[in-house]
Amino acid sequence: MTNDYKIKDLLQTLSDSQDQRFGDKFMAYLVEGEMFALEHLGTRPLQLDIRCDRLLASKLQEEYESVMPSKDLTPRLWTTILVTGQLEHDFIQDLLRQAVVQAQTNPA
Repeated sequence: MTNDYKIKDLLQTLSDSQDQRFGDKFMAYLVEGEMFALEHLGTRPLQLDIRCDRLLASKLQEEYESVMPSKDLTPRLWTTILVTGQLEHDFIQDLLRQAVVQAQTNPA
């Protein structure tokens, strides 16, 4: 199983509701009615917008080329990750779990 599929499986596992598809471009993942991740469909590499603490997001954006402010969602709450292999799979999994906590504790 490739890392893209492992990440998609984790997104579905963490989501507590039916995934929300927005046209042909996006798949939203929700917990307790709050979105914690947005998958850009059909992109290579896999592209995700995730809820992220502002300080952590800034640090990651400075450190990694594959992490940047979201262009599609509010950048102070969301960061974009390109799954290029620059970030370890386990680290991305941790970020997704943190995104769930962000969505639960700081609803938009």
